[in-house]
Amino acid sequence: MRSSIALVLCLVATSCSSSRSDTAPATIVLDEGQDPSLGPAKVTRVVARARQSDGSELPVHDGPVPADGRIPLGEVSTGTAVAFVVEGRDEAGDVVVRGGTPFVFPAGDIKVQLGMTGASTRLSRPLGAPATAVTLVGARYLFATSELRGTLFDLARLDSLAEARGLPRRARTLLSWADYAVMLDEGGASSLDTTTGAAGINSLGGAAVSDVLGGAVVVGVDATYLVGPARAEGPKSSTVVRFASAITTVALSAPRRGAAAGWIDGTGLVVTTGDVDGAPEIVAAGAETSDAASFALPARRGGALAGLGAGAFVLVGGVEPSTGAAAPTLRASLACTTDCVASSAPIALVDAKSHPAGPGSSWVVGHRADGDTRAYLVDAKGEHEVTLRVPRRFADSVAIGDGFVVVAGGVDGAGAPVLELEQLVP
Repeated sequence: MRSSIALVLCLVATSCSSSRSDTAPATIVLDEGQDPSLGPAKVTRVVARARQSDGSELPVHDGPVPADGRIPLGEVSTGTAVAFVVEGRDEAGDVVVRGGTPFVFPAGDIKVQLGMTGASTRLSRPLGAPATAVTLVGARYLFATSELRGTLFDLARLDSLAEARGLPRRARTLLSWADYAVMLDEGGASSLDTTTGAAGINSLGGAAVSDVLGGAVVVGVDATYLVGPARAEGPKSSTVVRFASAITTVALSAPRRGAAAGWIDGTGLVVTTGDVDGAPEIVAAGAETSDAASFALPARRGGALAGLGAGAFVLVGGVEPSTGAAAPTLRASLACTTDCVASSAPIALVDAKSHPAGPGSSWVVGHRADGDTRAYLVDAKGEHEVTLRVPRRFADSVAIGDGFVVVAGGVDGAGAPVLELEQLVP
């Protein structure tokens, strides 16, 4: 049954080939999901651009809101994939609504989910099956798992694809590596190539699964990291696995548990000492060893490290190991040498992860002790709670690019699976 995932990708998403040379009519379809935004935000002008792989952008549309919600692209070459960025602006010219797509070959209807900036919006279609964990594969597809089932959701078409059964193992830890979905449980590690359906790696670059199972998954500019010291339970660990062109490991200076880990642009992976006092450690892009910061942080277990750029970060959530009380929110900068840490009121999240929201800001998504899932936008001004549209418990979240984050899965107050997807809009 694994091959059903690959079959859907090849037929629907053209993932089985790296390029196409034909031309076909393409249209951007503005999709407001279940939460209209263009009218409430008083959008008077829509600007659409196509971003190329080198970062350059091509103008697509700049004008009034299309009456039918469609922006024709004409005869556009489909030989090169582009990512579409759409902004809705008000009379003052401020961006009040935003949407985007992953890199796609322009052909047919390309749906762009719109939402008010700094808020959450429900996608127009739900997942096809319950989910306890979610990751992004091939830079375009949500891959969600529950027990031994895997479900794909196409972010360019805003629709679920076929459901696959017979996954190699239950994903107690789930991450992506290019087109692979990597799953870990107590029995080992497995991966699934979502473009071919073939099984892949079953080792972690020399690391033991027991050293990283339950650790935090952090996406950096050079690689995806699995941080064993960030797990909340189990033996202490010093092992970080880096998934780049190859799978390698980095050993921190000492084993720890309950650390917060996150990526800071211009700095690298930053890992706190968890349940003991100590200096954060930094693993720069491509580095084989870690370096210690010049200051120490008090012990805290759990929570998220939200990067703000230029070495600055915020620790959100977690508990004080000695008392179990909610740990204070801490702001610090790795460039600092004295009086480096500022403390403020705690945010009661026992488990959380951070995602980039744009220059100088991050999202933090996690759950409280009762499982209630909460989301926050963190920047230089503070921590701002963003109300989720659908109450849910023990949900997961994943960054999908350009500062957008999808919140998926979990259960409602009665314990029933939540299938609706939400998108946090930067």
